[in-house]
Amino acid sequence: LPADKVKTGDGDTKNSIDGNDTAGGKAGSDKEADEDKKDNESLFKELENIGVDIKEGLAYSGHDEESYRSILAVFSDEEKEKAPKLAQALIDGDLESYGIYIHSLKSTSKALGAKELSELAAGSEAAAKSKDMETVRKNHEKVMELYLQLVTLIREYIAPDEGRMSAEDDIIEFMPDVDE
Repeated sequence: LPADKVKTGDGDTKNSIDGNDTAGGKAGSDKEADEDKKDNESLFKELENIGVDIKEGLAYSGHDEESYRSILAVFSDEEKEKAPKLAQALIDGDLESYGIYIHSLKSTSKALGAKELSELAAGSEAAAKSKDMETVRKNHEKVMELYLQLVTLIREYIAPDEGRMSAEDDIIEFMPDVDE
C-alpha cells in the first residue's frame, strides 16, 4: 500500500492522513470514473434512442468518451447563439447568412453522429445556396425541432459550462476514421 493508505480490518483502505474510507480499496477518483462511465452510458443510450449514431460520434472524437462529451457540451452551448441567428436570418430573408449558420449546424451534427439533423441541415444549406426560400422555410421547423430535441437531451446530462475550455486546456486535433 502507498504510504498514505492504511488497511482496515474489513479489507478496505483508509487515507491515513484524513481517515476517509476509500471503499473496497478504490480511490475516490476510481469511483468518480465509474460514475462518469455510467453517466456516459445512460447519455449514450438516450442519444441512440433519438437516432444519434454514437459510434460515428466517437470516431470523430478519437474514440474518447470524454472528448465526445465535451463536443456534446459545446454543441449544446452554441445553440443559445446559433438558433436565434438562424431564425433571424430566415425572418430577414438573408439566405446567405442562413446558409452559413446551417452549414455549421450540418457539420457539427454530423460530427456528433446526428445523421437525420445533419442531412436535413444539408438540404437546407443547398436550398439556401440556390436561393430556394420555400424549401428553407419548409425545412426550418423540422431542423429546429431536431436541434432542440438533441440539445435538450444533452442538457439533461451535461452542465452548461462543462464544454468550456480554460486557457490552460490544450486543443487536440485529429482526423476522424469514419467512412464517408
